[in-house]
Amino acid sequence: MLKKISSICFLALASVGFFGSLSSVNAQFTYTSPAPDPLPVGESDRSPESLAEDSESLIMGSWDFSYSITPDNNLFVTRIFVAILNQDSIGMASQVDCGRAAYRFITVPYFYRNQEMPGTPISDISINTWEYFNKNEALGRAMMRTCESAARAEGIDWIWE
Repeated sequence: MLKKISSICFLALASVGFFGSLSSVNAQFTYTSPAPDPLPVGESDRSPESLAEDSESLIMGSWDFSYSITPDNNLFVTRIFVAILNQDSIGMASQVDCGRAAYRFITVPYFYRNQEMPGTPISDISINTWEYFNKNEALGRAMMRTCESAARAEGIDWIWE
């Protein structure tokens, strides 16, 4: 799946968004429920969407993502992200802990030099280790948008503190 999404990413780039909400939830750091197991991500025939960009990278995300809400109303989203860095890119399947602004890789990320296939596994990166994301960088903003999209799917307006 990761290789398929990554290869699709290089064929076409598309971005579409929608807005609408019913109720609001504030992201917070006081959640107590443990992270659920990451849910599988479905396959889409749509090209990945552009989520965020900065001077160093363009972050794309698979159209399909999965999510779950814990009993304490925290939101966990699983999605495939592709970071395009000039001619190179990195494909990664991640689970995002929206309430704590953290993520973990759920599979080994792949590095694609000059967008060539197949990619090279980045084996020195920890899997299932939570890291906080920086909301001011492209990957962090892409993860924030992912949380907001999953919340909207539940009729919730996810608000960052």
